[in-house]
Amino acid sequence: MKMKIKFTILLAILFCTTPLFAQDKKDDKKKEKKEKSILDLTKSSKKIEGLFTIYQDTISGKLKMVVSKNQFENEFIHFSQIADGVTEAGGFRGLYN
Repeated sequence: MKMKIKFTILLAILFCTTPLFAQDKKDDKKKEKKEKSILDLTKSSKKIEGLFTIYQDTISGKLKMVVSKNQFENEFIHFSQIADGVTEAGGFRGLYN
């Protein structure tokens, strides 16, 4: 009977700690990744100059915005308006967000 209890406890310990070790391996892989530069992140992107520099990926259409250090100290007001939209979805001409 004591052997059964010891064996059950051993199995419980093994099953409970296995996921913890798996998580450690994932963290090691994240640490090994080196940081990507802006040039690496915007290789296939179109550059749009303005108040903020915006890069639009020509393949997926995703947008990335570059904010310089001196722009962090300033306040900016963002205003958006819908030109046209589906009225059933709640988006209609002139809607202010």
